[in-house]
Amino acid sequence: MEPGYPPEYLAGIEHFNRGEFFEAHEAWEAIWLETGGPLSDFYKGLIQAAVSIYHFRRGNLAGARRLHAGSRGYLSKYAAGTMGLDVPDLLARLEGLFAPLLDARPGEAVALDEAAVPRIRLREAG
Repeated sequence: MEPGYPPEYLAGIEHFNRGEFFEAHEAWEAIWLETGGPLSDFYKGLIQAAVSIYHFRRGNLAGARRLHAGSRGYLSKYAAGTMGLDVPDLLARLEGLFAPLLDARPGEAVALDEAAVPRIRLREAG
């Protein structure tokens, strides 16, 4: 895949793009646990994004809402280009994915629109 990025980061992206959200979470958690400093919350935001979609897909709507909000809180601190990722674009696509859930009335069933699940594409490492 892309040179210059940690293998766990890239593995998480591959899992995410295949719709393997639990596995993406596992890959990113491995690097998050070893990362301090400014990128710690970046990885935590990606982990929560993956798990929020996982919960949405499985019908745990309260968990999906909670983790989506947490992910948004962590990732919104990062600019486009962080670790090769256009973070604002990813956040916008996640907002579109979660809009039906966030707009739903309490108790209303909402299904994940698989076609709207974003894919992660990186800029080349510089």
